[in-house]
Amino acid sequence: MAIEASQMRCMLIDGDKPIRHLRDTSQISDILAKHEELVWLDLVAPTASDLVLLREEFDLHPLAIEDAGAAHERPKLDVYDGYWLAVIHGETLDTTGKLLTHEIAIFAGKNYLVTIRNEPAYPLDEMERRWAAHWGPMQRTSVGLLYVILDTVVDGYFPVAGKLDERLEGLENRILGKRSEQLPIMEQIFAIKRDLQHFRRSVMPMREILQQVLRGDVSPIGEDVAIYYRDIYDHVMRLIEQIDSARDLASNTIDIYLSSVTYRQGEVNKQLTIIATIFLPLTYITGFFGQNFGWMINGIASPQIFWWLGVGSQIATVIGLLVLFKRRGWF
Repeated sequence: MAIEASQMRCMLIDGDKPIRHLRDTSQISDILAKHEELVWLDLVAPTASDLVLLREEFDLHPLAIEDAGAAHERPKLDVYDGYWLAVIHGETLDTTGKLLTHEIAIFAGKNYLVTIRNEPAYPLDEMERRWAAHWGPMQRTSVGLLYVILDTVVDGYFPVAGKLDERLEGLENRILGKRSEQLPIMEQIFAIKRDLQHFRRSVMPMREILQQVLRGDVSPIGEDVAIYYRDIYDHVMRLIEQIDSARDLASNTIDIYLSSVTYRQGEVNKQLTIIATIFLPLTYITGFFGQNFGWMINGIASPQIFWWLGVGSQIATVIGLLVLFKRRGWF
């Protein structure tokens, strides 16, 4: 069976020898029977014939193949006879900042590893480079290759977590500023909270998968290999703490936003109250003069006294109120 480079890539690894690319995938079962080379088969958007290939050449269980081929499978680690199936979720951000989930199914056996992806989110060249950098017990084994894949995915989490933190900090600065758009900010906060919740659902199962590997539930691993997996485990735990802190920050940001809205409303109400308080005595004075206009014309001898009483009393009232408000710290 001929393979298409854009959809399938099969590599043969034999110790320190250069990696060979296998074109005829019908030879995989024969190669596996010899136990001389490690087979790495990568499938992108597998077809029905690709899934048949997995059953025929790798002798994988039909239920395991069904889980690997199905989209939106939850992250997990299932143990089968002689191999295990790990489903992990990678997370990246597109150019608009939207969170994208990349599901990867991994079959790991003694001398083979199969990766199934719906889209090529992580370049294989980068994984090969990382793998070549790990000498000793981690190199040229399926356990070592699995470590490189998990390490690549976990390292991809950190830029996402950092970007979400930056977005939250930016919203906080806008909220604490003198002017901010109210409705868009609230929508953005809830959008970030949704992304954080989705992000956490991808990272949390990675901790359980690594715990199973370190406990030896999958297959016994030596201390020289376990130290590499513990390094990934530490990164995952740090990510979980960072995500939880970001979720708390998002909740606090909502509280700060609502408090700032309440504070601004209080400031507006205070200003309106000051204006109403100033106009209340002015209205009284104006009404007094209007109701006693005839008496004032007959009783006030000169126009100067009339203006001093009519306008002067209003000016004095305004000044007196302003001095009182200033002393009380109302403005």
